[in-house]
Amino acid sequence: GGKTFLAMKRLAAKRLAESSMKTTVEHLNGLQARLDASAKKLGETKKSIAEKKSATVKRDVLQKVSIVESKVAASVEATAALTNANCEMDAEDMKGACEKAGAAQQEAQKVLTDTRNAMLDWQRDAKNMTVDSSTLGEIKAMLDKLGKIQSDLDKQKTALRDQEHKFVAQRLLKDAGEMVEALEKELARAEEVAAALTSENQEELKSTIFLEHAFDVIKVHMKREGKTPQDIFGQIAEGGAASE
Repeated sequence: GGKTFLAMKRLAAKRLAESSMKTTVEHLNGLQARLDASAKKLGETKKSIAEKKSATVKRDVLQKVSIVESKVAASVEATAALTNANCEMDAEDMKGACEKAGAAQQEAQKVLTDTRNAMLDWQRDAKNMTVDSSTLGEIKAMLDKLGKIQSDLDKQKTALRDQEHKFVAQRLLKDAGEMVEALEKELARAEEVAAALTSENQEELKSTIFLEHAFDVIKVHMKREGKTPQDIFGQIAEGGAASE
């Protein structure tokens, strides 16, 4: 650099005659002083630029952190509304609540990830630039804060997943219970029919089968003729009264 160049020239000047050497060295020392002043000014300028850039990034990051906190708060509210809900919530209502909580968590996670990445970029730039050491401390503190927020968000995700699984299990049990009840009713009807078919009173069995066939024929006739039960009863009655 410039310092090395001037140092070499000063060494070369010392080999000159006394009168020439003195004048040359004084001139070179003056140039060195100017070079040192320029280097100092450049360093101060770089530091100022770095501090201004860091301040700008800090404001942006703080705004992002504020947004993260609001998004996570919305996620907490949506998840709490679901986990504190009645276990007998309607299927559609439960589906809507799960979707709302899931969407809030995804949005919070996206903003949190973007903010963390911005902080890491800021931290890397701060280490490469001449900034006050307190700035690195602030960045670390904010990263630690984001870590805690991430932990809370992960707990919400777990709560949502557990609630979804709990709801699915309840629906499975309810559906299975309803199916078993339906099968038990079918079994009871089958037992009634089997009891009639295995009855020792064959005449009673024949009468039952005959009546079932008779009712089936009457139903077909009513449907084909468009008649009501009252119409059929009137046709089979004599003088307004049914005969034996």
